[in-house]
Amino acid sequence: MDTSISYKIANFVNKLNLAKIPSEVIMKAKLHILDVIGVALATSAMKAPEVEQVIKALSGVSGNYMSSVWGRGFKLYSPLAAMINSIQAHFLDYDDTHLGAITHVSSVIVPTALAIGEVLRSEGSRILEAVIAGYEVMIRLGSLAPAAFHLRGFHPTSVVGVFGATVTAGKLLGLNEEQLVNALGIAGSMASGLLQAISEGVRLKPLHPGIASMNGILSAFLAREDLKGPQRIFEGEQGFYKAYLGESVNAESLTFNTWETMNISIKPYPTCHSTHSAIDIALTLHRKYGLRPDDISEIIFYVPKVVIHITMEPIEEKLRPSTPYSAKFSLPYTVVLALKKGSISIWDFTEESIRDEEILKHTHKIKAVHEPSYDKFLSRGVKPAKARILTKDGRIYEIEVIGHLGTPLKPLSIEDVMRKFRDNIKYLKIDAEALINKILRLEEINSIEEIIELIKG
Repeated sequence: MDTSISYKIANFVNKLNLAKIPSEVIMKAKLHILDVIGVALATSAMKAPEVEQVIKALSGVSGNYMSSVWGRGFKLYSPLAAMINSIQAHFLDYDDTHLGAITHVSSVIVPTALAIGEVLRSEGSRILEAVIAGYEVMIRLGSLAPAAFHLRGFHPTSVVGVFGATVTAGKLLGLNEEQLVNALGIAGSMASGLLQAISEGVRLKPLHPGIASMNGILSAFLAREDLKGPQRIFEGEQGFYKAYLGESVNAESLTFNTWETMNISIKPYPTCHSTHSAIDIALTLHRKYGLRPDDISEIIFYVPKVVIHITMEPIEEKLRPSTPYSAKFSLPYTVVLALKKGSISIWDFTEESIRDEEILKHTHKIKAVHEPSYDKFLSRGVKPAKARILTKDGRIYEIEVIGHLGTPLKPLSIEDVMRKFRDNIKYLKIDAEALINKILRLEEINSIEEIIELIKG
């Protein structure tokens, strides 16, 4: 038997059966499906201009394999519909993250599963199998090199996500083991996504999960037609890891002996996950100690290296974000915002709000230092922070957050996820309770069309 990574993945995906998946994993997957649909629909309510323009450019497509664009009221060719829905899901940076792999998993996997599932009229149980298969594969491929993609300028949500989308689509399409291996090999030539846009404050990153979902579906379609792909796309000398990171990986390093779905974090704040521990600390200062930005002389955060890379560089952009999207990736801006308001919502990132001098005049007080001992926590799915706070009247506080809100160490409750979902779709004419009910009993649904009907707009 071939022991390459691709064959290991294909064997795992083909054998995956809902009856053998623990109930807590199934419930966790359903919560992530609910969460990411709500985040995507919130984007449709905001009429995001970039998404609107893409939709208008593609809306003339017709033919077979048509799937719904959520909240927009029309259909596109399945790869394109999945692409748009993935862009919507990641547009607000409010979608979930596996922090060990540093990948936004649901914004890639769920739109892929629902696009193919709608065409095939798949049962809810089949959707769950495909989603969990995509989660487990995408997370493992990212976790083989935690933070390494970011530090080289690649966005793993996209470059790794294409493989997760491929197995999700392949599972629903019924690809056999050989076809799945070929599909993964094909997907390797479609992996893409650079992070330079974050440094410049440009809202391009939401395109990345869209690229992954679209190309994953195309890879599965092509493999179904028996297009061949390289068999060792991951560990080969000219394969994925060697090309992107400069080093090969050993096939023995990939195993499926845990359920990594349980370690995906649902976001409580609509900002980059690298800011969340610091936001937790800022909210503690606001709520417990009554501190406001005017009370602060300086806050020094001790954080993992990747947090500095994403949220503090270049410092000029982080102190005065040039766009609302850039503000989501600024540790100084988000910390001062939390200190000032005692909360953070999707409506705090507008052209008007990021020009608020009552926030910007304090951002220079926020510093960050690399704490090497925190780097190891990435493999545990958290990005810790410790803060030393000096107030103007001479008080000193020290607060450490290891497991920030929403992570496996401090997960959101089912009620928390439902509350976030209701808030995200409150401006839409959607029956929130009916949608929640159907998703939470997804394995009982005869056709995913029952859910599509509620969200298609």
